[in-house]
Amino acid sequence: MSFNLAYIGMVKTAGSEANILYTAIPQTLSGLVGGITQLFGAMASDPTLGAAFPNLVAAALGGPTALQALAVEQIFTASPLGGLSVTQLAALGVPAAFLTGFPSVPEYASWAATQASQPVSVVAISSPTSSALYQAVVGDSTGMTAVGMLTMDTTTLAATFTISALHAQLWKGYLTHISSTYGANAFQASLGPALGPQSSGMLIKRTVREWIFGYEDPVVSAQYAANDPRRLIRSVTKIRNATTIDDDHVPWSVNDTSTWAYVYGSTPYRIATGVNSPENATNVLRRSDGAAGPITYPHTSHVENVVGKTIASGQYHAIKIHGSSVDVVAWADFGMGLDLKRSLTLRHQQGKTVKKNSKVSVETYAIAHEEFLACPVDQTACGRNTEFHGTFNVSGFELIPSVYTLPHGHRADPRVFGGYIDPTSSSSPFAPNATIHDIEIMIYERSGNTVGMRVPIQQNFKIDPTDTFYTTLWSGASSGDEALVPISWTSLEYDMDEAFYDEIKKTIDFIEILVAVWRYVSPIVSLCLILVSGVTLYVRRALDRRLIDGDRYAMEAVQNNSRAMQSFSDKNLVSALKKKNSELDPNQTDAAPASATKVAFAV
Repeated sequence: MSFNLAYIGMVKTAGSEANILYTAIPQTLSGLVGGITQLFGAMASDPTLGAAFPNLVAAALGGPTALQALAVEQIFTASPLGGLSVTQLAALGVPAAFLTGFPSVPEYASWAATQASQPVSVVAISSPTSSALYQAVVGDSTGMTAVGMLTMDTTTLAATFTISALHAQLWKGYLTHISSTYGANAFQASLGPALGPQSSGMLIKRTVREWIFGYEDPVVSAQYAANDPRRLIRSVTKIRNATTIDDDHVPWSVNDTSTWAYVYGSTPYRIATGVNSPENATNVLRRSDGAAGPITYPHTSHVENVVGKTIASGQYHAIKIHGSSVDVVAWADFGMGLDLKRSLTLRHQQGKTVKKNSKVSVETYAIAHEEFLACPVDQTACGRNTEFHGTFNVSGFELIPSVYTLPHGHRADPRVFGGYIDPTSSSSPFAPNATIHDIEIMIYERSGNTVGMRVPIQQNFKIDPTDTFYTTLWSGASSGDEALVPISWTSLEYDMDEAFYDEIKKTIDFIEILVAVWRYVSPIVSLCLILVSGVTLYVRRALDRRLIDGDRYAMEAVQNNSRAMQSFSDKNLVSALKKKNSELDPNQTDAAPASATKVAFAV
């Protein structure tokens, strides 16, 4: 059992349940005239009643149109029945079967006479004017003309239809009267049995499958053709389809064009993939209702830019670079239609590191405590929260004004739920538990990727007391006339499987092997290379030295040979000179004094 979103949406569009009935005034008035027409026809065919009311017999001879004209006249003047109301015919002996449908709804003339304490002749509206009033109402099937009459001031209404102020005031009162009696009875019949399988209205009972995949509502669905997608009402909308991922954005599914999904926000939003800038991966580029630019919160008029990364799949570059000590900004879109329409600060939780295996640990992040604080008196400056702490107001973005909290009112002001629910009381149906009711995001620090989450969110409807069918359902919350009604809470959870973390471990093991090789094997290899290089250099230098020495020895030999040849030449020269001198001086011997030799050399 829950609230019928389609019906509440219809009430929201109309303004109230009473306004729904007001828009049905054309059908109500037309039905009343139709019932009187049938009554007149039955009376005309009865010998006794026909003799008593010959005008009815004459109208019957004129056909259905004449009988209807007479019924309209009866509504406004009561003259066809001699000033009597159809509700008074039973006293004249008219059979009860003839009066079915007229237990308590007199015509305008009879009702107005009672209200004004005046004779029918005084409050009756003449035929030409009454016909104009009737056609103006029933000629507009939307009911807006009737609603316009009800909202129009008496003077303007009197001038529009050339009637007295008294007539105008009484006519407005009569429209309200037939709507709340005859019309309400007819509408109540269309709602079906309370909480039955085919019931309508604010509170209905449906199966889980119907809530998720859709159901037909006797009141709302009847407004649309059989092949119109809006005929099928869905409670769960905007389910993300992972197969629609492309290179630059992840859209919502836009296949559902029903009123309650398509009109209220199932249009694409975009996130960055980081193709050209990895640090921007998963940044929200366009808000979840498809529109670009900032968000204006209807309940506060606060304007705020769309920033952050999607909580469910964010890749936080700042954590990868600076570690888990930094705060990061996330966009509070949790999937499954749970979108808080705001950014949130995520903060690392000390002591909550989770080991996945011997090599992989993930860090736990939670929503920063200041995000749960209540707004000050000046809510425009505050921006997004309601007047109570621990709440997230998304009214204006949802079909039904809604406020999200953590389950069981965890971290929320006890007054939120009408002031009569105290989450700290043992007798309260609320049992807040920080262990299971807090939001936790798991992030792998080395890459900055979100690898798991637990997001428990409770949906609460803000609903005003109704003015027709559910007037005593509640007394109102302490925050005003509305009631904050808990509907359901859902925990959106996921974690990567063990194989994922095992793959990370394998990668780390491989990297560690490479590091070990670099740290321990590389020095040995480097030393060996140095030794080989040294030996090679020594051998090469030795070989070079031998070659150099060989070249030097060769050069010295050449030089020695040159000296030897020079010496040999010098000796020959001396011998020749000696021989020449001996020829000149026969007494010269080989033992000549050295001085003679020196002289000879000098020569």
